[in-house]
Amino acid sequence: VATSYLIVIGDVMPVVAKEFLGSKAAVLTRREPWIVLAAALVTPLALKKKLDALRIISACSLACCAGITVLIFTIAVQSPAQWDDDAGVALVSFNMQTLQNLPVFIFAYTCQQNI
Repeated sequence: VATSYLIVIGDVMPVVAKEFLGSKAAVLTRREPWIVLAAALVTPLALKKKLDALRIISACSLACCAGITVLIFTIAVQSPAQWDDDAGVALVSFNMQTLQNLPVFIFAYTCQQNI
């Protein structure tokens, strides 16, 4: 499962970096730095002798889940006048972009019990 997380980070984070930074930081638009960074951050957590040492990280994880829940709820209860009508959201769409994103969705649904 840990390898799957690294693969998803390597696939998703370069796209996020490209959207936010554009061409300013070309090294961040490659997947290798993100995988190395994620592995470097997670490796010390995996080497703990007792699970008690992870209680702070676990609390941070729960706080992140709660924050995402609040964010989703806040966006959902916005008045429809604030929504972007030109978003172009289709009910069903099947194209090459769908196939490119399919592994991320499969990973999310099969590994969600780890959260």
